[in-house]
Amino acid sequence: LVSSSLSSSSLSSKLQSSSRIHELERLAMIVDARNRLSKKMLLNSQSKGSIEKRIDIVDGHPYTKYEFYEKYGSLEKWEDAPTVEQQQEEQQQEEEEEEEQQQQQ
Repeated sequence: LVSSSLSSSSLSSKLQSSSRIHELERLAMIVDARNRLSKKMLLNSQSKGSIEKRIDIVDGHPYTKYEFYEKYGSLEKWEDAPTVEQQQEEQQQEEEEEEEQQQQQ
């Protein structure tokens, strides 16, 4: 009777472990499919029309949306990054302000 309850308990534990492993494998497949779809969508969005680039404030270099995704694994930093045009406008405005200050001196 004791050995019967031990084997039953052991079997139950093994079934729970097996169930957890299957659930983790299923979740990994879902995440992998989602990541492949996200990359595909990013590539498709870039192939239509002009490719927008934004400045990575960490290194100062321009990157496409897909490159941001590849670099950081998400688009969070892309959303906060200035466009190349915005950076050029800011630089031009700073240069104009410096010229005005020099002329005033």
